[in-house]
Amino acid sequence: LDQGGYFIARRRPFSTLEELIAHYSVDPDGLCVKLTKPCVKYEVPQTSTFTYG
Repeated sequence: LDQGGYFIARRRPFSTLEELIAHYSVDPDGLCVKLTKPCVKYEVPQTSTFTYG
């Protein structure tokens, strides 16, 4: 948004992320499902580093 804010669909902007979550937790409003819980955060796997010598 030009004035700041959050949206999933431009037709329904919210001033805060908390407002967006509260709305879509009660009413899916076009989403496939209501928001119910946060996504599980997985740890990033360690990768080897490449060095040139």
